[in-house]
Amino acid sequence: MLETKRYLVDRLTQADAPRLGEILGDSRVMEHLETPFSRERVDWFLQEAALCPIPMVYAVREKQGRLIGHVIFHLYDDSGAYEIGWVLDRAVWGQGCASELTEALMAHAREKEIPALVMECDPAQGATRHLAEKFGFSFRGTDDGLEVYRRELALK
Repeated sequence: MLETKRYLVDRLTQADAPRLGEILGDSRVMEHLETPFSRERVDWFLQEAALCPIPMVYAVREKQGRLIGHVIFHLYDDSGAYEIGWVLDRAVWGQGCASELTEALMAHAREKEIPALVMECDPAQGATRHLAEKFGFSFRGTDDGLEVYRRELALK
């Protein structure tokens, strides 16, 4: 799908299940998302969100190939906006990974002529709010208890 300075974003595979389980099973990683995933939940998630014909999530790998999490990139609403986000291993927190991925996803969306991007986050999740503001997303309100941020993209 895309490449950044430090990371590769591509399709998740069934072989990623054990490593993805380590990440999604971590209570700190999942604190503002969902209950930590069991192995069965990881398998379900892969089938429903990643291995399907039109994936909603993609693997994030270090250039050496190690899976460090996933990005969210899928159609969000009837306006053609896409939701973006990330779920990353704690080992890479605080190293600019989410910023690098957000910048790459924004560029990819412009190339695909996607008109707008949306980020959703738990109100207690300051890191996502910070990144939304850093990249020019505007607060649009709440939906189902989540803060919604939107950024219109200037298309070619």
